[in-house]
Amino acid sequence: MQDPSATRRHALLIGIDQYLFAERIFPLQGCVNDVQTLLGPLLTQQCGFAQEDVQLLLNADATRQTIL
Repeated sequence: MQDPSATRRHALLIGIDQYLFAERIFPLQGCVNDVQTLLGPLLTQQCGFAQEDVQLLLNADATRQTIL
């Protein structure tokens, strides 16, 4: 049985302030900033994620295709 602490973990961070096809949704403020903050020391140092195992998708880059 594999040691659970030796398993590789991945993180997908999505921050959307600007919704492209939603006219009724006002632009948000802070979502992009929040995930960029998480990407720093919190995920890598405190939670132990390797930088290469974290994917960051912001605004228009966060599409169904890039998420799946």
